[in-house]
Amino acid sequence: RILQIEMPNNNTVKLPMAGENPSKGSIPWKFKEWTKNVNGLDISFVRMKEDAILKELEKNSKYLQSEYEMVIMGFGDMYNGVKSDVVIDAIQGFMDAGKAVLYTHDSSSMIGYGGGLGAGVDAASSKELTLAFRDAFGMDRYDVSEHKGKEGLPV
Repeated sequence: RILQIEMPNNNTVKLPMAGENPSKGSIPWKFKEWTKNVNGLDISFVRMKEDAILKELEKNSKYLQSEYEMVIMGFGDMYNGVKSDVVIDAIQGFMDAGKAVLYTHDSSSMIGYGGGLGAGVDAASSKELTLAFRDAFGMDRYDVSEHKGKEGLPV
């Protein structure tokens, strides 16, 4: 099973869940169509928003690890589907357990520690994910995380 974490505003390209019949030509339809005859491929998608994941994590702190083989963050412009420290910690634990996470379009931000793009864009960006997973994204090549908050250093 694969969990797709949706954006709160429903502006997410949704992967097809079991029993759904996506409209012909849509991305979910193409996925189902292109993979239906692949031998041994048995993928089921579950879509959830952060608030629903938080509820599951309250019941079982290992919810992600016990239920899913992969987590997908996205797909959507200015992805902001994960902001909670609890969910971020659960995703980190998921990765630490050796499970796969797919970061999609705009799930990281070019802004590191703070604003800069304007209030509306900053609020809708994936700054929290970038800060939490900078190293996993391969974005900490200048050791920015190590120098956070130090005077006179660009972050």
